[in-house]
Amino acid sequence: KRNIKEQIKWEKDKFIQEKTDKKILPDNLVGKSVMDLVTKLMKNCRHERAADIINKRYGLLNGEKETLQEIGDFYGVTRERIRQIQALALRRMKRPGNDPSNDLIKMAEEILYEYDGIINDEEADKFLKLKYPALSAYGSSLFDLFGDLNWIQRYEIGDIVIYSPYFTGIPISQLSEFIFKILKNSEGGMNTFGI
Repeated sequence: KRNIKEQIKWEKDKFIQEKTDKKILPDNLVGKSVMDLVTKLMKNCRHERAADIINKRYGLLNGEKETLQEIGDFYGVTRERIRQIQALALRRMKRPGNDPSNDLIKMAEEILYEYDGIINDEEADKFLKLKYPALSAYGSSLFDLFGDLNWIQRYEIGDIVIYSPYFTGIPISQLSEFIFKILKNSEGGMNTFGI
């Protein structure tokens, strides 16, 4: 049985090997805009209003996340109705066989493994902006959406949000405790580079 560090390294090595062997990320993804893929994903919401609610909740268009109440006020409905529409849209977006979802999941995993499997919200914002300059959304906005779609793990430690791929054999609670210990003992403050 591997410890957490060994398991993360093993998962990263396995991902890199699969990428090399099978060319996990298709060549055509390089030319595609991440936002084009997100736009295609939004079409699975089936209704323009549902897609707009997802865009506003996650700040995908401008990086500004809106509350259920703010969106409800905009549409003249209750925040509970907005929550219901959001939940339905997320269920529709999760469906397997979703063309853009496969590319987006692979893109997210590649980014996470470039950061040794763990990245915080600030690093996600900076890194995705560097890697995809035309991206209008913040990296953390996309990763929050991916987390709610259960494509990656998302968890909070204090006011820090941490993202990671799903590691086999490591429960999220164990990984969270491991990360918290490292961050707590870190002299440089709350930074995931040392993980």
